[in-house]
Amino acid sequence: MLAVSWDTIRLFLHVLAATIWVGGQLVLAALVPILRKGGVATEAARRFNQVAWVAFAVLVATGIWNVAAVSGQMSPSYRTTLIIKLVVVVISGVTAALHLRSRTARGRAIFGALTGLSALAALFLGVLLAGLTSAAKRRKVGHHQTRRGEAAMRDDPFPVAWAGRQALVAFPGHVGISNVGQLRDRLLAVINRGAAVLIADMTGTASCDHAGVEALARACQQAAISGTQVRLVVTAPGVRRVLAIEGLDRMVPIYPSLGAATEDGHGPGQSRADRAAFSAATARSVTPAVLWQLLDALGDGLLMVAHDGKIVLVNRRCAEIFGYRREELTGLPVDALVPSEVRAAHQGYRAGYHKEPEPRPMAERVRLVALRRDGATLPVEISLSPLPTASETFILAVIRAAIEPEQRHDLLDLARGVAADQPQVTGDLLDRVVGQLFQVGLSVQAASGLPGDVARERLAKALDQLDDAIEEIRNYAFERSDPLGT
Repeated sequence: MLAVSWDTIRLFLHVLAATIWVGGQLVLAALVPILRKGGVATEAARRFNQVAWVAFAVLVATGIWNVAAVSGQMSPSYRTTLIIKLVVVVISGVTAALHLRSRTARGRAIFGALTGLSALAALFLGVLLAGLTSAAKRRKVGHHQTRRGEAAMRDDPFPVAWAGRQALVAFPGHVGISNVGQLRDRLLAVINRGAAVLIADMTGTASCDHAGVEALARACQQAAISGTQVRLVVTAPGVRRVLAIEGLDRMVPIYPSLGAATEDGHGPGQSRADRAAFSAATARSVTPAVLWQLLDALGDGLLMVAHDGKIVLVNRRCAEIFGYRREELTGLPVDALVPSEVRAAHQGYRAGYHKEPEPRPMAERVRLVALRRDGATLPVEISLSPLPTASETFILAVIRAAIEPEQRHDLLDLARGVAADQPQVTGDLLDRVVGQLFQVGLSVQAASGLPGDVARERLAKALDQLDDAIEEIRNYAFERSDPLGT
């Protein structure tokens, strides 16, 4: 319930008194013919006067109270209207008194009519004055609200200026944990309002911490969903360096000046025609379906892992290698693709790689044993590449089923062929080859539980031993094929 104030009481008494004084006269005038027929007209008039004059006194008192309440806010037009109303009220009271004192029917009729008309005129002027007072109050409230709005704009660290569907958000000197909540709310409000272009003006920003960059990144993600183009204007080298470290420059264009960013239809180094042509061509051809077809056309398996170890993207070839359907792999922990006996070690390696990720190109593939959906294991070659974004760093793994089983089969056939030719002479050779292969197996097994650097060293030695065995067998085979050495 609203609070009751003295203004409420004053207005209530004034309206009640006006209703009795004016409305009573109109009702009594309408009932006079009937009252006269019943012989009670004089008594009815006397009884009405007892109430009416009290109402008139209240009407005058509350009217004076009204004048006092708005005395400091009177405009010239209000003052003129008020004077006219006071005159009309005086006329209404005087004619009512003359109506009582008149001894003739004609006199009572004339003074009664004047009293009613002046009372109606006073009521009309009172309503007019109330309207003027209300309008003045609205103007005053609007003025105060405007001043408060201007003050709020001065205190707002992220003011927004609109030009059509382009919004310019000005950033303060520092963006960080102290104002990141306001930044996030302001950017999302602009995006939700339907901005086609959102320009983040950071020309006056001297510093921006990780919290500010994260808020910007989340706003950029929401803008991409809503179809809003985000442009950053950064002049401070330190701020630009922070944005680059966090990967935000890979998400949105960064302009060196506000003029370059606000130029209609232009992107960095592109004309409007080029940008429009590129956008149109991209919209027609490079669709998500096309991108998926491109990924599925690759001969290697692609697998992208988030920081929590969950698989977020796979292509068709990767699903085939591991015997899964694509939808089954998505969301699965990547550790589930590793045999159980080395799973704990793999979790440690993965956590260490996430802390210090570095590209491992094709030439430096690490051979591992992978676990298929049916429980079978297979050797695979894996190269890793970090994919940093503003929110987190993903790891992209390129996976290829290793051809080591076929190579071992070829090596075995070669050894058997040599042994078939000269079983006595090749006995020592086969013993050495078997011993070297056994050493390779032990080195690989030992490397599975060692730290990364040590494991790589052990695996390198194992591969060297394997190369020595192959070389020894081949040298012997070539000597047998050319006994004269020509």
